[in-house]
Order: sequence, then structure tokens, then C-alpha cells
Amino acid sequence: MALSKDYNERLAGEKEGLTYRDPVGELIREHEKKGGFDNLPGRGRPLTKEYLQSDTFDTLLKRNGFVPSWVRLQREIRQDLGRMLEQQTDEAISDRRIKKEISKINKKVRRYNQLCPAPSLQRRLIEKESLHRQYECWR
Repeated sequence: MALSKDYNERLAGEKEGLTYRDPVGELIREHEKKGGFDNLPGRGRPLTKEYLQSDTFDTLLKRNGFVPSWVRLQREIRQDLGRMLEQQTDEAISDRRIKKEISKINKKVRRYNQLCPAPSLQRRLIEKESLHRQYECWR
């Protein structure tokens, strides 16, 4: 969509950097003046109760499968802890290997704590002595 001639002339007459320009807003207002929004489906009807009760942005993200990075990391940590607990019961793994795995998981925990949106969602680092209890906390 091209900018109108009078808008372009107005911009040419203004000095650079002294005014705020909103070309997208102008295009929308221009389209509205021409009646471009007059025949939209649902025009004139009330919005649905579902639409009014939900956050449209969140709904759009959820519908398209978006998962915040801190939630993905939370799931990864839970899976890592679960695998580690399975290995501990299935086979006799060395203390050194357990410490190495815990170190890797704790690196993810630190990253998770940086990314999560509220301090109340942050988690403690993993300790060998309380793996089962900590796994339950990550569920």
C-alpha cells in the first residue's frame, strides 16, 4: 500500500528529526477513511464472551504452540532428573558420574532461574542427597 501524495508532501516539508512520524498509523487511518474496514466479518456484532475473558495475545501464542524458553528448560530439567534417577536404580553408576550429571543439571537450573518471570518460580540447585525429593519439586 503506497503512502498518499499529501502525506509524502507533508513529510518532505518537515525537518528531519524534529517530529515523530507514524507511517503505519497513517496507512491504517487512510485505509479506514477509504472504507477498507467496512465489510469485515462480524462487524457490528458484539464480541464473544470467550474473547472478552481471555488475553488475546496469550490465546494466539498457545494456539500456535509457543512455549516460553523457561518452561522448555523446566521440562528438560525434569527429564534429566528422571533419567538420572532411573540410571541410579538400574545400574551402579559411579559417584563421579553422578556429580558430573548433577553439575550439568545445575547449569540448566541456573539458566532457568535467570529466565523465569518471577522470583517465586526460581528453584534451588540439585543436591545428590535429595534427588528424589527434588525430582518431585520439578514435577
